[in-house]
Amino acid sequence: MITIVIPVHNRKDLTQQCLGCLDAQTYRNFRVIVVDDGSTDGTSQMIQDDYPDTLIIRGTGNLWWTEATNWGIRFAQEHPAPGFEEHFILTLND
Repeated sequence: MITIVIPVHNRKDLTQQCLGCLDAQTYRNFRVIVVDDGSTDGTSQMIQDDYPDTLIIRGTGNLWWTEATNWGIRFAQEHPAPGFEEHFILTLND
């Protein structure tokens, strides 16, 4: 299982394109965590509406890219996907 961590902030269109590309993959053994650091452009709502299987962790706008990535990695480590012995984390910039 691969957990893909994507930190975002006010890049709704790019995030939508990125998630669309992931959704089109034939390899399906992954889950996506988006760390939305206080977006005000509707990013979180778009994710909820268009990609309901994507987990969203919300920040307040003070995380920046590095800490948002760290939040996602820590979450993935603390909440591994059940039933998988091997677990990998991939960080991705939308």
